Amino acid sequence: MDVLVLVCQYYCVALIAFIVLGYDFLYLSLCIELVVQVKLLKSKLKEVFTETSDDTAFNVGKCVSQHNFLLLMHDKMQKMNSNVLLFHYFISLVTLCFDIYQSSVEDAELSYEIARFVSVAGIIGQFAFYCIPAELLSSEFMDIARALYSSKWYENKPNVQKLMIPIMVKCQRPHYFSASGLLDINMDAFGSVIRKAFSFCAVIRNVLDK
Repeated sequence: MDVLVLVCQYYCVALIAFIVLGYDFLYLSLCIELVVQVKLLKSKLKEVFTETSDDTAFNVGKCVSQHNFLLLMHDKMQKMNSNVLLFHYFISLVTLCFDIYQSSVEDAELSYEIARFVSVAGIIGQFAFYCIPAELLSSEFMDIARALYSSKWYENKPNVQKLMIPIMVKCQRPHYFSASGLLDINMDAFGSVIRKAFSFCAVIRNVLDK
C-alpha cells in the first residue's frame, strides 16, 4: 500500500511539473513572438516613410492594421494569463515571507536551509520568468512611438501623416499584463515582492528582539 501511495505521489509531482513547465514555456514563446512582430512593425514603419511612391498611404494603413492586430493579441494574452499572474504574485510573496519567518525563529540544519533557499529561488525565479518578458513586451510597444518619430514622416503628404495618429494615440498608454486588474506585471511588481518580503523580515526581527 505504501508503495502505491509513493508511486501516486511521484506521478502527481511529475504531472504537475510537466503542466507548469509547459505553461511557462507557452507563455514565454507567445511573448517572444509578439516582441519579434513588434520589432518587425517598427522596422516596417521606418521603411514606409522613406518611400515616396503612391503606395505609401496603403502601406501605412497596413502598418496600422498590423498594430491593431498585435494589440488584440496582447489583450487576448492578458485575459488568458490574468488569474495565473495574480496567483504567482501572491504565492511568491507568501512563500518568501513564510521562509524568512522560519529562518528567523528557528535554527535548522544546513541541508534544510539549502533546500529552503533553492525552493525560494525557484519560486522567485518563476515569477521573474513572467515579469521580464512582460516588461520587455511593454517597452517594445512603447518604442513604436519612438520609431515613428525617428522616421521621415514629415516628408509625406498630410493625408499620410494623419494615418499615424491612431498608432501614436495608442502608444501613449503602457501595455502591461495585468493580474486580474489589481496590479501590473512588470519589473516593478517583481521588485515589490522582494521589498515587501524584506520589510516583513525587518518587522519580524524587531518583534523577536523585543
